[in-house]
Amino acid sequence: MSPQEKLPATTYAVMGLLSQGPRSGYDLASYAEMSIANFWSVAKSQVYRELSRLESLGFVDATEVKQQALPDKRIYSLTKKGEAALIDWLNTPQPQPDRMRSMFLLKVFFGNLIDSDELIRMIEDHGQDARETSIRLSSIAEQLETDPNMEYVLATARLGAKVLEATADWADETIKALKKPAKRKVNKGR
Repeated sequence: MSPQEKLPATTYAVMGLLSQGPRSGYDLASYAEMSIANFWSVAKSQVYRELSRLESLGFVDATEVKQQALPDKRIYSLTKKGEAALIDWLNTPQPQPDRMRSMFLLKVFFGNLIDSDELIRMIEDHGQDARETSIRLSSIAEQLETDPNMEYVLATARLGAKVLEATADWADETIKALKKPAKRKVNKGR
């Protein structure tokens, strides 16, 4: 079994982010939040765990940087070995399709157990958040269009914006259906 089969996808996400330039753990967590967080969340604590793992595997090097007013920090860089492992992982077919994990949809699925006005409010909030994030991603996509080195980042921003816009449209349609008279009853168990 090759090393990449044993490593979680988050490990490769961290290597991918480092492939775009050296960063401290803090800077890497911030960069993850502003770049891939809309489709792959990485907690700050995960970033530091992954950096430690990657350093022990020889996939990243760390350089100590002395600072005057702030504590010293470590800057991590992807090694050639790390880049090769990342490229190998990127070239490996995905074994199964992505599956969505959504607490919101889980609540909607069991929505017959709560008051319809409460469910509608939750769906309205979700739709509004989706629409706002879609607008933000569309704005990011517009900025990326002029940079030929960002075509793959641009592709993910465009897909994210489209998925979120579809989510907002779904919320509007679902609210309309739920507001139809005598369409649904609250079922508080058997």
